[in-house]
Amino acid sequence: GVALLVLLNIPKLGNIVEYSCLAFAGTVLVADALLHLLPHALEGADHEAMTYVGLCAVAGCMAILAVPEALEWHSHGDSHGHDHDAKVQAYGYANLVTEMLHNFVDGISLGLAWLAGAPAGLSTAIAVAVHELPQELGDFMVLRSAGFPVGRLLLWNFLVSLTCVAGVALVHAMGQTASAAKVQRYLTAFTAGSFLSLALNMIFPQVSASIRKHHHGETRSIGLARLLCCILGVVAVAAMVKIGELEAHDHGHDHGHGHGHDHDHGSGMTHADL
Repeated sequence: GVALLVLLNIPKLGNIVEYSCLAFAGTVLVADALLHLLPHALEGADHEAMTYVGLCAVAGCMAILAVPEALEWHSHGDSHGHDHDAKVQAYGYANLVTEMLHNFVDGISLGLAWLAGAPAGLSTAIAVAVHELPQELGDFMVLRSAGFPVGRLLLWNFLVSLTCVAGVALVHAMGQTASAAKVQRYLTAFTAGSFLSLALNMIFPQVSASIRKHHHGETRSIGLARLLCCILGVVAVAAMVKIGELEAHDHGHDHGHGHGHDHDHGSGMTHADL
């Protein structure tokens, strides 16, 4: 994040860094939803559970689309106004909502894994940490581009991260039960839908707007900028695939020790008939 701030303040280079990082962040969200979250939500599901997973994903999409409308309603309803907040674009707040959900699901996964045993808990903790690296990089750039001042950005990131603790607390309150596994499954699907909606409806259009703004009327420059974003998108997908392979390796390693549980990020889904 600090390195990005330095680059953003460099004339001309800062513009390229902005739309490049936004493209990277949007692709990470799409790849995370389709390569990681939805497959885990569907793991071990019967036909009925698959239907509910799909409905939850659709609900996640629609919920994020409602965020800008809710913010607009709030701004009209508050006659005094918040000039400072008005500078922050809606997709920044939508990103906070999706990250809050994602961290909460991570907390549920961690809680279920640690209940299954220390090796499973440690493996899942490492997988979550590695998985969050590209996500956090993208989140920082999205929030900064949306207009959050650095101080408030860091504060909100910290507050949102606390929902992970809430997820762990929920699992410890519910125990390793079928209900906890269902909450994990359907919230994972809801989060996947919110990721897709945020990336496709808010972040990618912002990438296009940023490119047109910074390369106005320069056809060749616009083409090169879009090519750069596509290349970064491929890099983002490759990174998410590699992270998924590492998680699968850890998953297989844990099974090799005879624990007999699903310790991946979707742990807990095989502990009950969903």
